[in-house]
Amino acid sequence: MKIAVVGAAGRMGQMLIRQIARTEGVSLAAASEASGSKAIGKDAGEVAGLEANGIKILLSSRKTPPFDLGQLRSQGIIPEDLWVIGVKAAVAHRRAYDKIAKGSYTVTTPGPCTSALKTLPYQRLRKPVFPIS
Repeated sequence: MKIAVVGAAGRMGQMLIRQIARTEGVSLAAASEASGSKAIGKDAGEVAGLEANGIKILLSSRKTPPFDLGQLRSQGIIPEDLWVIGVKAAVAHRRAYDKIAKGSYTVTTPGPCTSALKTLPYQRLRKPVFPIS
């Protein structure tokens, strides 16, 4: 099973790369990161704290959400040939990726940018506030 990780140098991307390395029958096929990232051109395994795996992290010339499968295709990666694609985005990716995906999963991470707003410790929130109330 071939997997691509978008946002490979971030916490979630590194975690995905480490999990891929530990999982039998799976391999990292591609990794990408936004322009300006210090990870560009480095080995994705090394960025994730593993041994080198031969997958170089690709450059996105502009920091843009993954709206289009052309971002992968432009680098010779055929998304339809991959079993799993890890995308770091809230919902922007769905328009492009849902066309080829059998399923989609949302993973919440700790911090101020979580998608699980109810987990944030609001103390003086005037109600009602969608989607919290």
